[in-house]
Amino acid sequence: IPCVSPAVLAEYRDVLLDRPALRPYAQQAQRVLDILTSVAVRVTPIQPLSISGHESDNRFYECADAASADYIITGNLKHFKQSHKNTRIVNPRQFLELLARTHGQK
Repeated sequence: IPCVSPAVLAEYRDVLLDRPALRPYAQQAQRVLDILTSVAVRVTPIQPLSISGHESDNRFYECADAASADYIITGNLKHFKQSHKNTRIVNPRQFLELLARTHGQK
């Protein structure tokens, strides 16, 4: 179940809609954001965290903490070097492999 906070949604909007290199894909990106917004559980972090050296990445840790998330899924493992509490840091491939093992698939 995906979880988002207001800060995480703002970061996604910034990355997907405001970056010049991605502007040609703005319509598709907006659809993805709309779907994510409609299906994700919204959380409001109450504790600021300073785990990552990249301040904006701490918003993802805060969201995961507020949601008691099992995973932060990121393609940028170098910015997410440290797990937090019971939240593991995995890339998309690792996450899909975990799902496949959980459901008995190879």
